[in-house]
Order: sequence, then C-alpha cells, then structure tokens
Amino acid sequence: MTWSKIRNATLLGLCASTLAIASAEAQRDQTLVDRRGGTKFGGFGGPVFKLTQLAGEDAVISGGRGGLIINRQLVVGLGGYSTSSENIRTGFEFDNGDDGSLRLEYGGLELEYVVRPSRVAHVTFYTLLGGGMASYEATRNSGSGTATQRLESEVFVLEPAVNLELNVTSWFRTTIGLGYRYVDGSELPRAGDSDLSGGVGTFTFKFGAF
Repeated sequence: MTWSKIRNATLLGLCASTLAIASAEAQRDQTLVDRRGGTKFGGFGGPVFKLTQLAGEDAVISGGRGGLIINRQLVVGLGGYSTSSENIRTGFEFDNGDDGSLRLEYGGLELEYVVRPSRVAHVTFYTLLGGGMASYEATRNSGSGTATQRLESEVFVLEPAVNLELNVTSWFRTTIGLGYRYVDGSELPRAGDSDLSGGVGTFTFKFGAF
C-alpha cells in the first residue's frame, strides 16, 4: 500500500471518528490536571496543508492528523503527509534518460501543547517525530502500457513548529504556523538532507471535541 493510500485512509478514519465525538464540554479552569473532575479527554482529526521548499523548489505537502486531547492542553496523536506538487526537478535522470520527479512522504508521532485554550486566539507548540521516504519517480507511456521507475531512500524527520490557533466554534479549530523540517538519512543523488530540510508554513483544520 502506498503512502498516499495510507494517508487518505487514515484521514477518512480520523474524520469519521472525531465527528462522532460528543460536543465540547463547558469551559473549565486552564490547568493541565483538573482535580475537581479528574482527567478530561477530547479528540480531533482533520486535513493539513504545508508550504515549503524541496531542493530549492516551491512545494506543497498535504495530509492529515488526529490526536487525543488531555485536559484541553496536551495533545498526543499521529499524522501522515506527502508532496502534492508534481514535477519537482533536481536534474536527476534515470539510466534511460527520464527526468526524476522528487517526492517526500513522511509521518509519525505528534505532540502539541496548547496555551490558554479557552481564549479565542492562542498559541500552541508542536513537534512531529517520525520518518518516511524520499524518492524520485518517472513515468513513461508506451504502446505496451505505462512504466514507472522509482528510486527511494528512507529518512528520519523531526518537525517542530509554533502555531496560532483560532477557536471558530465549539467543535472546529483552525491554526496557522511556522516551523522547520529536519531530515536525516537521505541517500538520493542531488537530494541530500539539506535539500529536503527547510522552513514550513502550516495550515491545519481540526474537527472534534475540545
């Protein structure tokens, strides 16, 4: 199963499950541990869009994330992402002369801390820790059908970010953030770790019980 199929299936599952969660509870004191009522849980899921660069070329990365919310402030979850942009070129060619298009697919554990969640606009601190696959792909059409070539390398990814989150409704949040993607382990020609690392602008839509 490809990363894109895994990502889409995960996103659909997260959205379906979080939309079934009951409406958000009444506002409580802004503490990590609620001693009066015990630990409280919520959850969310939704799509994510990232603007970045790969090997010096502008790129869009899309995917989805979901998480368990503990006492409205601590989020533990999972996310999966892959390049939406096609034709990211670095000058790499396969043996038959076809140009390889660069792709990056990654995901992993996501941790987030929400500061003052009861406020309409507030800050969150986010980190993704995981891995994935960097690859070149080329497709050639011929009379006998379509042939695809692929060269890939596993990579480690660490992506911290700071976000501004807006409480739109009791069940919907949206965030805009700035972060940096650290990539390690790439063995692709013309697409080393520094080419795959870079700044990230993130747009996230969260649906669930907060």
